[in-house]
Amino acid sequence: MKFNMKTIFNDTTRYAPALSALTIFILLSLIPKIGAMLLDDRLLHGVNIWSKPIKFDISLAVYTATLVIFARWIPEIVRNKTWFKIFTGVVVTSIVLEQIWINGAAAFGIGSHFNIATPLMAIAYSLAGLAAVILTSGAFVYGILIARNSQTGLAKDMHFAIWFGSVTMAILTVITASYMASQTGHWVGGNLSDVEAFPIMGWATDGGDLRVAHFFASHIIHALPLFVLFTAWIFKTISRKWVLGVAVIYTACTFYTLWEAMSGQPFLGFIFKTI
Repeated sequence: MKFNMKTIFNDTTRYAPALSALTIFILLSLIPKIGAMLLDDRLLHGVNIWSKPIKFDISLAVYTATLVIFARWIPEIVRNKTWFKIFTGVVVTSIVLEQIWINGAAAFGIGSHFNIATPLMAIAYSLAGLAAVILTSGAFVYGILIARNSQTGLAKDMHFAIWFGSVTMAILTVITASYMASQTGHWVGGNLSDVEAFPIMGWATDGGDLRVAHFFASHIIHALPLFVLFTAWIFKTISRKWVLGVAVIYTACTFYTLWEAMSGQPFLGFIFKTI
C-alpha cells in the first residue's frame, strides 16, 4: 500500500483548517526561537530564557494537532455551523494571545507566568489565565460533540477513549492549572531554580513541582486512545470497562502528583535521592 503524504495531509487538515494552519504556524515559529536560544545567553531561573517558550510551543502544537485529528469525528453539519466556526476562532485567538504573552515576555527578558511585578504584567497574567481556560475548552467541546456522534466509524472502545479522554483532560487541566496559578510559583520548597531539573521536562528534583500534575492532566487525551491501540494490538480485544479503569487510575495518579508537589516532594524523588 502506497502512502501519499500530500493526500494524507490534505485529508487530515480539511476537517479543521484553522487549527491546522495554527499548528503549522506554531511549528514554524519554533525555528527563530531555537535560533534565539543559540544566540541569546540570557537566563531565567538558571536556564536559557527561550527554553520555556520553546517547550510551550511544542505542547501547544501537540494539542492543536490532536484537535485537528479528532475533528474528523465531529459531524460535518456541526463543523459548518456558525457557532462552531466562531468558537474555533475564539480558541485559535486565545492560543495566539498565549504565544504573544509568553514570547513577548521572553523577548523582554522577564518571566511570563506568576509575573505580577507591574500592573501591566499582572493584567496580562490574568488575561492569559482566561485564554488558557478558553483554549482548554476546545478539548471539552470536541469531546462532547464526538460523544454525541454515533456515526464516527470508530470501534466503541476507541470512541469512548477519545471523547472521555478529551472531556477529562479539560477538567483535570483546569483544576491543576487553576491551583498552580493561585500560587507564587510552580515550586514548592527546593532551591527555586530550574538548573538541577528532571531530564527534558525541567521539573524540580529537590522539591515539589506543580507542573508535573498539569502535564499528566493535559495528556490523558492521548493516554486513553493509545491504551486502546496498544491493548487491542496485544490482546486483540478490549472492553470499555478497561478504558474506564485506566482513566480512573490515571486521574488518581494525576491528583497524587499534585498532592506530592503540594507536600514539597519531587516527582520520582526516590530516584534522585540515590543519584
